[in-house]
Amino acid sequence: MTTRFLGGFAALLAGSGLALAEAPAFPELAPGNAPPPAASAPAAAPAAPADSSAEGRSPYWPNPLAKLECLTGSCQTPATPGCAAGGDEWNRGQVWADADYLLWWVKKGPLSVPLATTGTTSNGVLGAADTKVLYGGSGVDYDAFSGGRINAGFWFDKDHTWGLEGGGFVLENRPVSFDQTSSASGAPVLARPVINALTGQETAELISAPGVAAGELFITSHSQFYGADLNFLDNLYRTESTHLDVLIGYRFLTLNEQLNIDSSSVLLPGGSAGFGGNALSGSTTVDSLARVSAIPAINSS
Repeated sequence: MTTRFLGGFAALLAGSGLALAEAPAFPELAPGNAPPPAASAPAAAPAAPADSSAEGRSPYWPNPLAKLECLTGSCQTPATPGCAAGGDEWNRGQVWADADYLLWWVKKGPLSVPLATTGTTSNGVLGAADTKVLYGGSGVDYDAFSGGRINAGFWFDKDHTWGLEGGGFVLENRPVSFDQTSSASGAPVLARPVINALTGQETAELISAPGVAAGELFITSHSQFYGADLNFLDNLYRTESTHLDVLIGYRFLTLNEQLNIDSSSVLLPGGSAGFGGNALSGSTTVDSLARVSAIPAINSS
């Protein structure tokens, strides 16, 4: 009895499994009856209009804000929306411009000749034992220069083959100065070393000396550097991240340096001086001005 019961139960489970696995049968269609129409898929929502503000921008120098454009060139990349297949999407723009702040150091200005001296007994004549150089005898250090540079250009064609580029820079007119003033009694001795044109010997022009004259010596030096260029561009090689251009054009550079020496002396009672072969005495004021300018320019093409 037990064996028959287990066998019947196993047959029942096998029949149930076959029934569940069997695919349902479709009823046969009567002649002339068409199958029911298939359910249509829901219509797709209309595409949203393109946002012009979301257009890509070229990340490449020198115009990172230029709109992407489709060009035909050697570098074929996946086309951007709206571009033909195989178009270049790394266009750097037809026009570019940039500006830079400059912080430059230039070589010291040449000044190997002493311009101001002092001395108790020698009256500042070079070569004397007690003569000391107050200014000059070494280069003029102008320190750092601030300035600016601008550059702009454009391509004549969409393939960026020929273009024009120009720019320029200018540094500030930076001064260096020396100022020395004596007391009312004329101390200390202030002098300008010179060479006597008649004898060829070292001597000095007194600006101040105790009991002779009271005076002031003011020396200034200025330096300014600037330049500009204008070039035609010829593109030789261009890829997505690099480009090689040949420049043919004109460039000029100018360095403007000036040296000014101003002095003023007032004769003290009992003091005397000579000017132009004439003797001076009393409360006479003698002013002197010397100026040296050098403006070398470099023009190249």
